[in-house]
Amino acid sequence: MVTDPPREELEGKNRQNKTTSPVEADSTTAEDLFTKALEARSSESKIEGVVTSDRNGLCVGATGIMNFEDAAAHILDVRSKAANLVANKEDVRIEIQTGQRSITLFKKDKFTFGIASKNS
Repeated sequence: MVTDPPREELEGKNRQNKTTSPVEADSTTAEDLFTKALEARSSESKIEGVVTSDRNGLCVGATGIMNFEDAAAHILDVRSKAANLVANKEDVRIEIQTGQRSITLFKKDKFTFGIASKNS
């Protein structure tokens, strides 16, 4: 019977043989760090997913149930439309509640965030 080598052994070989340019290493590292931070934060609580959008509606990062096509553009659009209804447009925070989860939309610095969490 033939067995596959342990995953750690394969990953170690891949790391040793893999070569990347400094540009590839930097962009991959930044993306991986952002995604890892989102996933770590999500696993610590009732959070089921997070999506972050820049001011143009482009996805900066997403994880969990919020990792779907157009999620970033949707959260930016909903938050922007709600901001038009109030005087202080920067502090708008929206909470959408369903039977299963809550989705909170807010802006911090130049980014819009959507966080989906389980209801208690």
